[in-house]
Amino acid sequence: MISKNKKLFLKIYILFVIIISVALIVLQILGSKKRIGYLTEFNLNIDRTLELNNLNDIRKDFTVDGKLDEESIKNYLLTNENITNYVHHFRIRYYDKVFRNSDIYGVYPDLSNLPDYMENAEMDGDGSPYGNFISDKKTIEEDRIDNINYTLKVKTILIYSLFYTCICVLIIIYCIYLYFYSKGHKNLRLSFCILMSLFFIIFFILLIIQKGGYQLNVVLNGWDLFADFYNILRYIAERNPYFNEINGVAEKIYFPIAYLILYPFSLFRDYSNMSLYEVQTDAISNLSLVIFISFEILLFFIYLNKMNKQDKYSNLIIILIFFSSIILVSIERANLAFLTSSFVVIFIIYYKSDNKIERLIGLIALGLASALKIYPVLLGFLLLQERRYKDILIGSLITLSLIFLPFLFFENGFNNIPQLIGNLKLWKVNCNVTSGGRFGLSHLFYVFTRNSSDIFVNMINLITYLLILISIVYSFFIEEYWKKILLLTLITIQFPLTGYYCGGNIFPAIILFLSKEDYIKTDISYLILFSLYLMPLQIPSVSSFIIGSVVSIILWLMILIEAITKHTQTLKNKLTDYTKDFNNLKNDIIGL
Repeated sequence: MISKNKKLFLKIYILFVIIISVALIVLQILGSKKRIGYLTEFNLNIDRTLELNNLNDIRKDFTVDGKLDEESIKNYLLTNENITNYVHHFRIRYYDKVFRNSDIYGVYPDLSNLPDYMENAEMDGDGSPYGNFISDKKTIEEDRIDNINYTLKVKTILIYSLFYTCICVLIIIYCIYLYFYSKGHKNLRLSFCILMSLFFIIFFILLIIQKGGYQLNVVLNGWDLFADFYNILRYIAERNPYFNEINGVAEKIYFPIAYLILYPFSLFRDYSNMSLYEVQTDAISNLSLVIFISFEILLFFIYLNKMNKQDKYSNLIIILIFFSSIILVSIERANLAFLTSSFVVIFIIYYKSDNKIERLIGLIALGLASALKIYPVLLGFLLLQERRYKDILIGSLITLSLIFLPFLFFENGFNNIPQLIGNLKLWKVNCNVTSGGRFGLSHLFYVFTRNSSDIFVNMINLITYLLILISIVYSFFIEEYWKKILLLTLITIQFPLTGYYCGGNIFPAIILFLSKEDYIKTDISYLILFSLYLMPLQIPSVSSFIIGSVVSIILWLMILIEAITKHTQTLKNKLTDYTKDFNNLKNDIIGL
């Protein structure tokens, strides 16, 4: 029966792929036939004309209340005798009522046989029906230019969308097969490897095909590369980071331990007098970067692998996690959040150890994580749940020491504290919900609603804090260890404006999930969500930042609702038992 269903699913999928492939081939063949259209809608392109004649600077003379007076600047261009070349905008129209530019087809006209006064004619690209040409004519008197040959090509976005659809259908079929017909839920480690490998292979293929297309959205590419590391070298070169004016004081918001860790790398160059570009292209700076990132990566994955169940899938799981979107972003930014996640992993490994030294290492790791990015301090509730008050005291002293003592290493000592508070206030003004690459409900609501009003944001933030408080309370009642860890690590990344590179905090929970002995069918939903959270694959118009944020909130609400439901049911059962006991006691008394 299982074999028959498996073959049926495979046949349906193959038929689905064949139909789509044939449809694309037919559309491509039909579109490749030459057809005739005409150019029309000629208008002066003000922006390109200004650029062509090196007149961009005159814009300010025609700007009123922040808006460009297009009529005035157009009159200026048409009456200025020194301007001899103009850029005109046009679009192509069609005689054929079916085969024309549409959601399916992009248009590619032949512009080689245009009148002599139309020079350097070119389309806007990607099959757009719009284009521009240069002419010595101020205005184009003709209403249209006929006999323009054009061909059509199926739009790339349509091909990619259908490709994604095929992949999604395959994943859905695979998950249905896992849930209903297979014993795959008994080995979700293999299923995880299959899904993540599939995502990575598609990502890699599209990255090569597109050559710098939207797959690069997996990182914040550009000359901002590794800026979180390079800029800190510039900030701390004079041991006075909180008052440093490079990029503004609002950028200096870390506790001093973060600057102290990176300070040794600043000793090899005079970074205080170097630009970001000079630092990025300096050999010593790049060597420092390689050493720092290598240390972060090794520390994180060595300890993450300690949590991982050792079997034939162990190495592959670690490799696939390495190529997750969150890890790639963390490396690209060279942010200390990667180091923070490493310390989170170390704490989770050692805080329950029977060895006193290892427990102390765990407490130090939690202190370092909290001093680098404050929110991991919430993992201290794991100690409170076990009533380990002595460890809580020791951990608190370690954390406070790591937060405050490093101030003494820098200029101004503890006087940096009020400056740090002021910097944080400025940072909150500059970095708001409109900033990209963030976790949190407020940023996600902005992405979907484009509402960034203070009232709206404050309301969403209030809901977030309330959910975090409820999550902390109900974490005490979760029995499955990996879910307890998942809930607490999830809330460390849900605070407003938390950077996407902090997403590594929940990796220990993912490893614990994949390493547990017994699975149930509903665990497949967690498998799919974890795979979506980690995948490097970029979907058009939707970056991994948005997908990761949505998935993290879904996971958060799933765990929280499950915890509330189970605890409520437990209370109901206890109340029922108490009622029965009371009634029995009452009947016994009456019987006497």
